[in-house]
Amino acid sequence: MLQNHARRIEVVSRPVPSIELISVGQQEPSALPSLPFAVRAEAVLHSNRDPSLFQHDFDQFRGCIYHLGSPFCDEAGCKGPFFAWDPTTSEAPVDWSDQDVANRAKAEPGVVVICPVRDFDVPVDVTIWETEPHVTFNAWQHVVEAPLRTTGLIEIHECTGEAKACFTVEPGEYTVRALFQGLQTVSEDGLKGADFYEIQIWKAPCESLRVIRLWK
Repeated sequence: MLQNHARRIEVVSRPVPSIELISVGQQEPSALPSLPFAVRAEAVLHSNRDPSLFQHDFDQFRGCIYHLGSPFCDEAGCKGPFFAWDPTTSEAPVDWSDQDVANRAKAEPGVVVICPVRDFDVPVDVTIWETEPHVTFNAWQHVVEAPLRTTGLIEIHECTGEAKACFTVEPGEYTVRALFQGLQTVSEDGLKGADFYEIQIWKAPCESLRVIRLWK
């Protein structure tokens, strides 16, 4: 059965903050309470954006900088993820266990989060099928399947960026399969590599997230 939707996209896998705030003259970052978004603070005014439009201005001052972004950005061991979801009904999960990080995926009602290995732009093929596509699992290094419920909209969205693809589908229960390949090519700093990801989605129930192949 041929897929009825297919698209290749490039997803920004860097956990870049959405907002950067600076406090001029502050010597040490303030201790902040638990918040519904990630906050990272530094005592040096260094932007995490590349390229940064404001680093030249930051260099003129001393103080602290606060990086605000998606809750994902604060999860130790989890690279900047992307997710398949129904944005009309779902919210991104916040709490990640060690097992979620090892699975490189997390599923909650209406959303499936995928964590690439590399902290940079990564190529992703997204295909939506009428029935389960055949896959030779041994050809992939890491394979995860997870349930996704939708009212008729499936969006592929970056962690802190924008929607990269949007598909109108029949409402109901779907299975999302994430396939990882080329993971051994990723450099030690996590910035370079020839890793590749494929997301297959088809209309069929999936009881819970399952790891078919685990890459360590």
